[in-house]
Amino acid sequence: MTGSARLGRCARHLLAGVRTSERDQQDLLAAADRLKTRLVRLLYAHPAARTRLAGVRHHLLDVEVVPAPARSWFRTSRRHAGTARIRLYDYDSDLLLEFFLDLPSGRLTAVTGRARARPPLTRSERAEALGLLRAAGRLGPLAEASRWVVVPRISRAAIGAGHPRRGHRLYTFFFWSATDRPVRLGQASVDLSAREVVGVREAESVGRWEIRPYA
Repeated sequence: MTGSARLGRCARHLLAGVRTSERDQQDLLAAADRLKTRLVRLLYAHPAARTRLAGVRHHLLDVEVVPAPARSWFRTSRRHAGTARIRLYDYDSDLLLEFFLDLPSGRLTAVTGRARARPPLTRSERAEALGLLRAAGRLGPLAEASRWVVVPRISRAAIGAGHPRRGHRLYTFFFWSATDRPVRLGQASVDLSAREVVGVREAESVGRWEIRPYA
C-alpha cells in the first residue's frame, strides 16, 4: 500500500471512530501540517493578501480545510474540491482576518475581518509572552523552576472603555505551582500588540477592579 493510500485509510478510520496505530496517526498529522504549510505559502503569494498584510504585524492562528461533496462520482478531479480558511490576527487593528482559498484552483475567493473577536492565545503567542517576561527579568525564581503552570487571561485594560490599551492583545498570566494543592506564585502582564511587559496594576486596574500585584 502506498503512503498516500495508507494515510487515506487512516483518515477514514479516524472519521469512523476506528482505532488506528500511533504511527499512522503521527503520519497523518505530519501530512496535515505539510498541507497547512503549503496553503499558508500560497496565501502569502497572492497579491491581494500581500497588499492587505504589508507592514502589518500579524500572527497565524490556524488553517482549516473544509472539503466539498463530490459533484459526480465520475469526476474524480473534483472529488476533493473544497475551501481552505486561513485565520490571522492583525495586532495593529485588533482584527481577526479570515482568508478563503478555493481548492484545488488556489484562488483567493474572500477576505473577511472581525473586530474585537479576541481569539484565544496560540501556543507560539504564549511562548513569545513568556520569552518577553524572561528577558525582562520578571519571572524571578520561576525562571529556574521546572514545575509550574501558567494560566493566561485577557486583561481588563484590553476591554476597558477609554483605556489607552483597549483593543490590544494584552494578557495577564497567572503562575501556579504544579502541586497537589496549587498555590498562586505570582502574575505578570504582557501586551503582545506592543511586544512589551506591562505592570499588572496598569493592565488590571480598570474602574473599581484591581488585582494587587506581588512585590
